Amino acid sequence: MSYRPPTRRTVLRTLGGLGVLAFGGAACGPDDSASGAVGTGSDRAPEGERRFGAEWDSHARTFMSWPALESVWAEDLPYVREDIARIARAIAEYEYVVMLARPDQRKAAQRACGSQVEVIPLAVDDMWARDTVPVFVEEGGEVIGVDFNFNGWGDKQEHTNDARVGRTLLTKYGIPRVEAPLVAEGGSFETDGEGTLLITESSIVNENRNPGLSRDDIEADLIETLGVDKVVWLKGVRGQDITDAHVDSLVRFTAPGVVLLDQAFPGTPP
Repeated sequence: MSYRPPTRRTVLRTLGGLGVLAFGGAACGPDDSASGAVGTGSDRAPEGERRFGAEWDSHARTFMSWPALESVWAEDLPYVREDIARIARAIAEYEYVVMLARPDQRKAAQRACGSQVEVIPLAVDDMWARDTVPVFVEEGGEVIGVDFNFNGWGDKQEHTNDARVGRTLLTKYGIPRVEAPLVAEGGSFETDGEGTLLITESSIVNENRNPGLSRDDIEADLIETLGVDKVVWLKGVRGQDITDAHVDSLVRFTAPGVVLLDQAFPGTPP
């Protein structure tokens, strides 16, 4: 049997039971109380310093995106939407979920997701909120959103609306915006919440995102923008998938100093 690389559809089916942190956009943000308290974990950034929290920190809400384009998903679009709605309902049992949907698709998305999920009119192109929604960090007790200038994974896909999601979302929720000096996606980054960042060279030291910038240039920008202390680089694989091998397909932190590594079963194709 010839080898066929996994499609976005098969990846979604594989990850469907893992929840939005696997491929959606989990995010910290201000809660709805009059005090404007921030829904982050107990580990606070030192005064005046920036902290990129781990995904196991508590959240005020999770952002997700309703898949919009038939040109991307073709005949699978109804099934992808069923999966996204199912995941949103599951997360909503534990924390607040906001689904971003095109205005003309909002009612259908709301019916599919149910009353526990808030569906807001905000134009998107695809479902990968993890990559399009800002990366949320804490500074001086306040949550801010870092907009990494999404460009469709190096102009591989239509992203007219997704390129504006970061700015639009932050404006709607009144969260301060920082525009990164780089092009990247949230799925590019994996952190332990204690200052260590994992990232693949293929996904960011790449002419389709950051032409003319060296790895050292990009590392310096990441340290300053995200407030991390150490960047651990993995080579990755350019062109293997639409993301150019995001780190979250290879390794995930499960606790500080502990990672879950994805390795092929012996005998499987490269």
